Amino acid sequence: MNRDPAIGGPMADPKVELAVRYALDYDGYLALWGGVQPASDLAVGMTGALGPDQALKRDLDKSRQLLADAGYPDGFEITLDYPILRSRV
Repeated sequence: MNRDPAIGGPMADPKVELAVRYALDYDGYLALWGGVQPASDLAVGMTGALGPDQALKRDLDKSRQLLADAGYPDGFEITLDYPILRSRV
């Protein structure tokens, strides 16, 4: 999610970024990870860190509304690139 439209395309829009965050299946991730929430780069109490009581919850209606407000009522296509990290043994 890069804020430069030339790099991030639709994902550069803060409303689209928030829409994606509301669309994520947080409970599903916790189940996948065995109920353990992965450590964050920001410890609770640091500026920008959210505690469990403030964390986003999945809200697909809100996600759809944010996408519509950003001008993407029917969504959009995007390519997700991610690194393949391997440790050397």
